[in-house]
Amino acid sequence: MTKKEVERPVVPQQWSIRSTPTAANLQVFIALMEHWPAEERHRPAHMSPREILVDNADLRFRPLKRSALENGYVATVRAIIRYGMTFYESPNPFHGAKPRYPATAAPRQSTEPLSSEQKNRIFRAGVESGLLDEALLPLVDDLTGRRLGLLVHEKLLKLPQMMQHWANCRMRFCLHLVSE
Repeated sequence: MTKKEVERPVVPQQWSIRSTPTAANLQVFIALMEHWPAEERHRPAHMSPREILVDNADLRFRPLKRSALENGYVATVRAIIRYGMTFYESPNPFHGAKPRYPATAAPRQSTEPLSSEQKNRIFRAGVESGLLDEALLPLVDDLTGRRLGLLVHEKLLKLPQMMQHWANCRMRFCLHLVSE
């Protein structure tokens, strides 16, 4: 047996070409998720997913936002199916498909960044508290997720250099406040 044969999931004999997923199947899944409650506490463990969907058909519990549906649930389904595609050497069933998301899937809410006045107030409060973590909050606010991830990676590799980086950032920020 080859490694690929060992790792390949066992598929029941009754499965046929008709059970190959299609873009229509993905659209049905998205339509069903229209009633999926956003908060886990509204999804009791003793109920099946179908029962949860039926229970929330009246939308008394807030449904998922579009970003959670698109980047979480649908992305997971696509990943699972693509995993199977590699083992069964089948074509991509979603090629060219443009799923339609329900109107209940609220769009992502854009947030406004903090103004420099708000950051200055937070910084001053942090400095007055005497805690470095609180004083650095405005600096951390300016970091994107990617930059923050790089800093964490850098921290694991070169802690002394990172501490110097933070000290330099703090110094530049303090000089910026003084020069205003």
